[in-house]
This record gives sequence, structure tokens and C-alpha cells, in this order.
Amino acid sequence: MLALASLAAPAAAAGIAITKAAAPVLDGVGLLNPRVLPGAVVEYTLVATNPLLNPDRIGNVTVCDVLPDTVTLLTADLSAGSGPVAFAQGLIGSGLAYGYVSLASGADGLALYDKDGALIAVPTASADARVRKLCVTLTGTRMTAGGSFQLRYRAAVR
Repeated sequence: MLALASLAAPAAAAGIAITKAAAPVLDGVGLLNPRVLPGAVVEYTLVATNPLLNPDRIGNVTVCDVLPDTVTLLTADLSAGSGPVAFAQGLIGSGLAYGYVSLASGADGLALYDKDGALIAVPTASADARVRKLCVTLTGTRMTAGGSFQLRYRAAVR
């Protein structure tokens, strides 16, 4: 069962909906129909959508997701320069942006936390089992009514 991702205020109060899905992408056994086995890679996808008729001006949206205890976050770039989280606009763009500098930067939109809620200042390269929660802050002055965005990250099954 997947734990639900969450939105920080004020986005949570504004009715922005978020969905979460997980799918194995590689299991080390075969290329077709990968299964969730120890060592397998699972891709998590979070989609946030602002209702079409939402009059609220929502900017600087933060999405947090708790990782299951059975996985280790893969911290390598998911796509060129994205870091461990890839951001994409939906069919109707969100009007928000994700900025990533490096795993060691405190000045970008990614924050990683351990099981006690402490910020991990410098995560281990390629994979870090200490990470139990990730938060992504997207910047912008207003999330577009009807707009959406997607966040993806990967984790290895322990």
C-alpha cells in the first residue's frame, strides 16, 4: 500500500489534488514485466492538479512524500541535471518551476529528511538509505487554474 504524498499549506487548503503511483522499472531478472524484488528499482510518480475553477492564488507549492521503509532513495540524476527528482509540466502547465542545484545545496527546491525528521545536509551519492522523506518546493507566483505538474523519483527495494 502506498502512503499518500502531502501538500504543505496553503496548497493543501486550496483544494489542489495529488495522486501517487508506483511501478517497478527494473528487477535485475528480466526486461519484461519487472517485479518488486529485493534490488528492484521502483519509480514513484506524484501528480498535483489545481482545480479548473480554483480562484485561490497559490504559489511556492511544497510537495512532501514519505518513502516506505522497504526502499532506499536513488540520489543520482533521474534526468539530466534534475537530481533524484524529475519535474514535468502537465498538459495544462502549472505555472510553477523546480530549481535543482546539487545534493549538497540548501538553495534549491529539494530537501531530504531522515526517519527523525532531521534534514540530511549532504546525502550519499547514488543512493541513501537514511532518506525517509523528500520535499520538493516549486516556485512561482500562482499555480494555473486547471494546471498540473508531475514529480518522479526512484528507489531501490531492500
